[in-house]
Amino acid sequence: MDYLIDFRNMEWENPLPGLRVKIFITGNQKVRIAEFSDIFVEDGWCTKGHAGYVLDGEITIEFDDKKVRYQKGDGMIIPSGEQHRHKPWVAEGTATLVFFEKVAEDA
Repeated sequence: MDYLIDFRNMEWENPLPGLRVKIFITGNQKVRIAEFSDIFVEDGWCTKGHAGYVLDGEITIEFDDKKVRYQKGDGMIIPSGEQHRHKPWVAEGTATLVFFEKVAEDA
């Protein structure tokens, strides 16, 4: 184990239009860098939990009863579950975030 995640030399993956990611998984831990652009559209509501930090740009997360704007330097904790369902969107340009997640033991 070298204790370094070399994101600089990892290739970007493009799972959806307007979203590209770099993902590192070790054991049951995942670190993911995600870049959302203003063409990204979430297909439905996300009910997964997220802990993250905005590296660059600005992103808005829409919840059932409010919208929260996150800017460079802001952190977020979104619990999992239907009562915390959410959709991200970027008004202009791109927003880059890093997420820290647990991976299911049987995944």
